[in-house]
Amino acid sequence: GGGGGHRREFAIGGGGGGSGSHFLPSFMDSSNLGGGASGGGGTRGGPLGGRGMSARASGSGPPVRGGDRRGGGSGGPKGNAMVFNIEATSVKPLDNSTTRWVPQSKRDKAAVPEDVRVTEEVIRNFQGILNKLTPENAAKLTQEVDRLSIDNEERLTRIIRLIFDKAVCETVFVVVYANLCRHMLQIKVPVDNPKEDEKKEVSFRKKLLTLCQTLFEADNKDYQTMYSEYTTLMAQVAENERKSDEDRDTTLNVKVANLGEQLLKAKIRTIGNIKFIGELYKLRILTEPIMHECIVKLLTKYDNDTLECLCNLLQSVGKELDHEKAKKRMNEYINRIKEIISSPQKMGFEKKPLETRVRFMLEELVHRRACGWAPRNEVERPKRISEVHADTRRQLQRQAEANPAVLGGWRASNGYYIN
Repeated sequence: GGGGGHRREFAIGGGGGGSGSHFLPSFMDSSNLGGGASGGGGTRGGPLGGRGMSARASGSGPPVRGGDRRGGGSGGPKGNAMVFNIEATSVKPLDNSTTRWVPQSKRDKAAVPEDVRVTEEVIRNFQGILNKLTPENAAKLTQEVDRLSIDNEERLTRIIRLIFDKAVCETVFVVVYANLCRHMLQIKVPVDNPKEDEKKEVSFRKKLLTLCQTLFEADNKDYQTMYSEYTTLMAQVAENERKSDEDRDTTLNVKVANLGEQLLKAKIRTIGNIKFIGELYKLRILTEPIMHECIVKLLTKYDNDTLECLCNLLQSVGKELDHEKAKKRMNEYINRIKEIISSPQKMGFEKKPLETRVRFMLEELVHRRACGWAPRNEVERPKRISEVHADTRRQLQRQAEANPAVLGGWRASNGYYIN
């Protein structure tokens, strides 16, 4: 072809006697789908009736004879062949937007203010530390945290938010993140644009407590709002099902699915927040009056999700709160829980019944308190590599004792010798 463009013809033709290339994938090839014996007409079989496929490129030599040699039949795009002409014209290059994403290594450092660049570097390094943080390397990574320039309020606020988001979403590692907070308690930074009656410095502890309280109330409010919308949508779906196919709104199910996914994420964050608060109290970052205030708020809202948060909180900190001075308050909490279990309708569960799962959680809580807060099952927590190896050896030891003839004291697949 001429004029700067390149023209290419693709043809799907009858037969396949040639030996040239064809453009059908193997699963559509007639020879692989039983289409046409050797030497026979390739008119049966695959999705395209066993027809071969050929291509001609202008300026690239003679036409390529069609199809697969195994398919049989006549070659070339003749007879009932379908020919497609594709003209490859010049394409205008994309315009570079001023807001496009640019890799860090290619950004113009001179165009970014120095304080902004340093702030982004600190946040990026701290995010990398959080991603690698485990009980095994916590001591080493906390030393890297000490070397970061956390010296203004913006950096401190963003770092606390990173820790909080990690802790509420990865509840298995909540102990690790709480210990990191304890290590950073001594950090103090100047307040940005302080007022006359405000302090000139703000501490990590104060920022952390404020953020926990603010996000706990915000997440709970957002969850209640979404749950009301979800209940309304479910009523509309039930009414929609009674309509005919022509009058039925097909978008309602999609809305319910999307809102249900948002509800699940909000619930995970709320429960994660509760567990994080409990771990902060056990490290004495939060005070006991704050914990009692949280328990009272959760115990006076009679809905299933709030009671589930209450169970998670008391399972975490119940043993620490149940000391001699606070025994009377703990007795009041347990008695109120027993009333909810025995008479949920009288306690505010007229419209929505108390879920069986939540009732079992409340009964388990009462049982644990009676047994001195001893957990029935092992509490899920992050483990060191040495602990994982020890658990594996114990498991293999139990297997060897149960069936010594099969194992014989050696587990080759795991590489452990049981002696």
